[in-house]
Amino acid sequence: MPRVKRHRIVPGFGQAEQVTEYEYSSTNFVGNGSDVVWNNNGRDNLYDVADANYSYWSKTTERCPGQADRTVLRTFDRFHRMVEEKQVQGICVITTVSQYPGNSAEPFGKQPENFQLQQLSTQRWQKANGNPGTAKHTTEYDLFGNLIREVAVTGVETVYEYFPVDGEPGKCPADPQGFVRWRKSQTIKPSAKGEGAAATERTEFVYKALDPVPLPEGTPDPVAKPWLVLKEEQAFVMAGEMKVPLSQTITHYHESKEDLLSYGRPAETIMTMGAKPTTTSYSYTTEVVENHPALVVNQVVTGFDHGQALEDGTVRNVQKTFALKHSALTAEPLLNRDDNDVEIAYAYDLLGRVTVETVAPNDKLYKASRKYSYVLAVGDSPAVQTSTDVKGVTTRTLLDGLGRVFEEQRMEADSVEIWRRQRYRKTYLATYNAYGQLAEETEYDWMADVVTEPGIHHAVDLTLQTTYGYDDWGQQAWQRGPDGICHFEVTDPAGTEASAQMPITRSWRESADGTVASGVTETWLNRFEEATHVRRFRKKDDTVAYSQHTYHYDGLGRVAREVAADKSTTLSTYDTFGRLLTQTLPDRSVVTRRYATFDSDDLPESIDVDGIVLGTQTFDGLKRLYRSVTGGRERILHYKPGYNRPEKVFTPSRQWVEYEYNPVLGEEPLKRTSSRFTADYTYDPENARLLRCTEDGQTLERDYFSTGQMKWEKRTEGNETFEMTYAYSYRDRMLSYTDVLGQVQDYQYDDAGRLQKTTLGTTVAMFEYDKLGRTSKIETRDGDNYLITWLEYDEFDRERCRRFDMKGEIQTLTQDYDECDRIEWKTLWAGEPGDNMLRQAEAYANHVRGNLHAPAVTEKANQLLRAIYARHTPYRSNVKADSAQEDWLRHEVYAYDSRGRLYDYKCSGTLSPVDPQGHVIRTQAFEFDALDNIYLVITELTDKDTDKPGENVAEYFFECEDPAQLSSITNSYPGYPATAKLIYDPDGNLTDDGEGMLMDYDATGRLRSVEKAGLMSSYHYDGVDRLSGQSGG
Repeated sequence: MPRVKRHRIVPGFGQAEQVTEYEYSSTNFVGNGSDVVWNNNGRDNLYDVADANYSYWSKTTERCPGQADRTVLRTFDRFHRMVEEKQVQGICVITTVSQYPGNSAEPFGKQPENFQLQQLSTQRWQKANGNPGTAKHTTEYDLFGNLIREVAVTGVETVYEYFPVDGEPGKCPADPQGFVRWRKSQTIKPSAKGEGAAATERTEFVYKALDPVPLPEGTPDPVAKPWLVLKEEQAFVMAGEMKVPLSQTITHYHESKEDLLSYGRPAETIMTMGAKPTTTSYSYTTEVVENHPALVVNQVVTGFDHGQALEDGTVRNVQKTFALKHSALTAEPLLNRDDNDVEIAYAYDLLGRVTVETVAPNDKLYKASRKYSYVLAVGDSPAVQTSTDVKGVTTRTLLDGLGRVFEEQRMEADSVEIWRRQRYRKTYLATYNAYGQLAEETEYDWMADVVTEPGIHHAVDLTLQTTYGYDDWGQQAWQRGPDGICHFEVTDPAGTEASAQMPITRSWRESADGTVASGVTETWLNRFEEATHVRRFRKKDDTVAYSQHTYHYDGLGRVAREVAADKSTTLSTYDTFGRLLTQTLPDRSVVTRRYATFDSDDLPESIDVDGIVLGTQTFDGLKRLYRSVTGGRERILHYKPGYNRPEKVFTPSRQWVEYEYNPVLGEEPLKRTSSRFTADYTYDPENARLLRCTEDGQTLERDYFSTGQMKWEKRTEGNETFEMTYAYSYRDRMLSYTDVLGQVQDYQYDDAGRLQKTTLGTTVAMFEYDKLGRTSKIETRDGDNYLITWLEYDEFDRERCRRFDMKGEIQTLTQDYDECDRIEWKTLWAGEPGDNMLRQAEAYANHVRGNLHAPAVTEKANQLLRAIYARHTPYRSNVKADSAQEDWLRHEVYAYDSRGRLYDYKCSGTLSPVDPQGHVIRTQAFEFDALDNIYLVITELTDKDTDKPGENVAEYFFECEDPAQLSSITNSYPGYPATAKLIYDPDGNLTDDGEGMLMDYDATGRLRSVEKAGLMSSYHYDGVDRLSGQSGG
């Protein structure tokens, strides 16, 4: 019998051939070796084989240099059902076993109608003789072939019910063709293995029948029958056996046979949640678009609050109207509208490929088109796709025989030489191996041209090559970047016994020569492909983890409990739509969120902590925020009909800001006006980039390279103009910057694309990198002055040592971290500390972190300190340290509470920090409330005048309507302000700091003036809200 023995694919263009060799069993799909007698009656003879164990197989073998051979053995039973697929590569085996309904020992005539629909798929991953990882996927079908039950590999179960052939009164008419096919309900049950309270969700469906469309002459069609359409869809969450309604969607249809274009199409949908309906009405017309017949769908969306009376006597307009156009022949979109109300028109070639995308096709000013073209492969020339952006810059993509990108080229649109601007220059190359995997890719960056003589420019490419390696599972296991560093990410889908045979991913980095490696991060995954354990090891071969962070999920794959490396625990609950409802923080504070009831989107209406409301928001029926209250401060937003962005915003102080928009420009306004300023904006009509803006007598102008990076920026105020220019490589590496004084800063890069040197006048900064690609040295020189900084890191890329050389004066800063990456201690040394000194610093840090502060001078401070420490369990060490051996300039020790907030700080040494009053800080203790407000700070200090110990007890009060707004501060130590009362404007801006400084703001919250001791400073801003000037004292 003819059959394929060898299949060879030649992609061409330098890509590896793909060769597959085939082997076959002596038994086959026509029954060779069985008891069947061949009968050419048009029936499948294999179905008549009596031997229930009859099977046949085919085997494929693929080979790729540098990798183990890959074989796939597929086994079929006498009903042509694949019962097993086994892939072997090296020691890795992936087996998929399929089971089907019915009794395979019974003959074909006794098999159920659904016997070819897979019932259970079991996939196993196994290495050599190790324990396998297993995933099971269950699918059950009724005798009509309808899916009635599915259990995903995650354990989430979905159950489907269908109406019988005769239907059900009031819910589903009889099926016109006599089939069971109309879904009655869908129930999603969370996995029983999850923790938390994931709910069961149920959706029920109701249908109606529409009459058949009459023949053109109006006579009934004797063959045509009624057809069913979805009338109602209702969602519930199950509370035991009780159904709690969530939403209801009712659809009405055009049923007038006088309008056959609209007949049977939706006329109106009403989606109701929380007793608030959102209505969408539809009407239909036709038109010809570019000689193409099109169906035009006009939609009007009306929110639940449309027409509500407002306080000013007007009514709320919560309605949006738009039209969509689709081809009447191919159903492809001809006119779409995105979430920002921007229209996008499409044109196609005869093969249905997009040739033009036009944004804002009906806006003469902002109409912009992106064009595409396609060329088929001819002879030695590859297939080419081109994309021309709105500025006319074309990118060519070259495809091999398998349709894979192997080269990209782009016009040199920004070249200083005009003749080169239409020339194509290479930007990307890709190479694939014989398994079809991406083996190597090269990115080309266009650096600054080299000028060998006046007017002669030579293009310079920075070539950045990355190679990829794969494991025997067929997964990418490592990549080696342009710097030679190898990044490993190895996933074992079989896992280990400890991970319950669930997948484990290990990631780390190794230097180019293999002598240096980072620490290893090991991630255990569940069947939702979410991390359950994140463990870190200092070395690749370590068996004891340095830290472990665990995640526990509910039955729908959402994090229910998170245990950090320091054992602090956070609990989370969710609503039916997957939105976060509550978070119980490690200190048992509870953050609660509530959402708009009319929609399932993430529209938070309030957030509180332990019942203390921080803010509320109110959305209209188009999901637009129109009112927010933060700490009692109300902000109101008004919209033009159908617009998504506010036309006018009233701040809590009832200042206002008006905006003018064009939706095609995205989020940016054309004009912004307030009682104190007016800002106007001009944009590029093709790509919507900001070209010019004016505010406060200042004009800002910009120009850009074709890549989108800024070419120059010019600021004009009065008769003065300041200009800054930039130069970038094609891949956005800054090459030079010229400031407003004409000073040029140049940037140079090494062969791996890393910043190597910057030059500004006589100042030069040079950068070096360690074997793992981290910055290891920064050297800055200006004449005889220099500063050299050396940096060292631990296994997890945390900076552990920074050494400074300031013209021969050496200082060293060392630090260490806890398992949550928080700094535990930090020490500044004169010179370079030896290993013994470093051990002494760590031992001392452990010692002081395990002991309370020395007794405070006052009993009040003692009582407060005892209360603070009663709420925390600081680390305690048996290591003793002799503080008399302190050789450091400054030694700092930190301790954190369960929420990761610094609550204890200790410091010693001659360079200990100094507070604003000039006193030396020795220790500080902090206390927080549930809102993260610091309400108590106890500082032990050395008095600057007496050199004696003292302490200051600072209490912070939050007595405003806003629970997170500081109202006053009291201090106990002489010389500190005894009481400082803070005053805010109605918008929440600080206007009086309690120490004689007065501040003023505009409606956007920008600081406009500061006054103190009779001196006033005023601040000025440009149109992009950058501080542009200061006047006054």
